[in-house]
Amino acid sequence: MTPAKRIMLNVAATYGRSLVALVCGLFAGRWLLMSLGTTDYGLYGVIGGLAAFVTFFNSLLAISVERFFAFAVGEAEKLGTRDGCRRWFSVAVGLHFALAVVLVAAGYPVGVWAIERFLNIPVDRVTDCVWIFRFVCLNCLVGMATVPMYAMYTAKQNIAELTVYGAAQTVANVAVLGYAVTHPGDWLVRYAGLFCAIQTVPSLLIAVTAFLKFPECRFRIAYVLDRARIVKVVDFMGCRLVNMLAQ
Repeated sequence: MTPAKRIMLNVAATYGRSLVALVCGLFAGRWLLMSLGTTDYGLYGVIGGLAAFVTFFNSLLAISVERFFAFAVGEAEKLGTRDGCRRWFSVAVGLHFALAVVLVAAGYPVGVWAIERFLNIPVDRVTDCVWIFRFVCLNCLVGMATVPMYAMYTAKQNIAELTVYGAAQTVANVAVLGYAVTHPGDWLVRYAGLFCAIQTVPSLLIAVTAFLKFPECRFRIAYVLDRARIVKVVDFMGCRLVNMLAQ
């Protein structure tokens, strides 16, 4: 496929995904409120909000990794070797996985303590909220660990394929909500578990597909502790953080 056709395909897929999200968004919020009820809807929002920092940090890391992957892919095409890109990929995988484990390991006990001792949660819903938080932590863990694979798709300009996964996630979420509305019951924990599956399963599929599809996605332990590359990623991430906070 020529670069011009790839760009057109990516643009069309991105707009198509936005249209799907817009249409589904007309129903998702209303159906979520109808299926959970006002109290559980509020609890779900509060518990999900505990992971807001991880989500922000994850997006910041993704931008940093995509930048270096894009340069590495361009250099690989010029030099005819993928070793540099493999080094960046290995560093990114090691950095993201380590940070994901540290953040979740440190944040999980704090989140559970907040749910049980600090937040104003009905006694009969504390256990359910803890389970929701566990699903949220699992989603964050998988999301952060698979960022390098998403970044490689972006660097390779295979954005259209990512939009298909994103659109499928949106449609699946609305389908679950539609079923929940037509089948009343206690959906708080069930919906949290299903939403976690909708988010994590495609991420794992993307990770496996990236490994099979891109030769650059070959993790090597010897490349993980490349101090120079780690410093570059952290420095760029810090610059992006300052820029975002200054806006």
